[in-house]
Amino acid sequence: VRVFKVQADYEIIRHNGHEKAVIPGENYCVDLVETPDGKWHGVGVTRFEANRQKRLGQSTPLWQQQYPNARHIMRVRKGDLLMLEKDGREQVMRVASLEVAGNRFWLALAIDAGDLTKRYKLGARIRKEIKKRQNKAEPDPHKYDPENISTWSVEKLKEENEHSFKWDLATFGSLKARKARLVYVDPAGRLFDPGPPS
Repeated sequence: VRVFKVQADYEIIRHNGHEKAVIPGENYCVDLVETPDGKWHGVGVTRFEANRQKRLGQSTPLWQQQYPNARHIMRVRKGDLLMLEKDGREQVMRVASLEVAGNRFWLALAIDAGDLTKRYKLGARIRKEIKKRQNKAEPDPHKYDPENISTWSVEKLKEENEHSFKWDLATFGSLKARKARLVYVDPAGRLFDPGPPS
């Protein structure tokens, strides 16, 4: 089956005199490294690159090709748990998305559940409604509909906004200052934390 799609990012595979263009796919991981100047950088590895490296037996990781004098800090995959500072205390965050082009991770608290994108959009709608309502009359309380936020009082909107879901967009460079590290929670719920990287 051939799919014709306009794609800016693709790889050419040559095998037995034939050529094939393939789309690398989603990111497999991000390798975080520290350069000699003390800054953290992220190197994204697509699933395609990871499989090609393994298939060809390449022993030099991609991060080392880009930053030969760097020190490897950790490899972060989608779904991993990170312990880092947020709102003045250490919290366990789950990596929801790897955004290599933006040099950041999309993080959510480990206890956040459900459709996070849908929850975030609801919170954004609530914040937009609060802005729209400034200096305007309250809606008729007799027409309240829990499914329609335009019928909610400003007080209800503010209360819901306080508890609404918000992404933590953590840039690769900011993770050092936030003392980020990979942690593990076993099936019994015990947290294994190696402590901040030195």
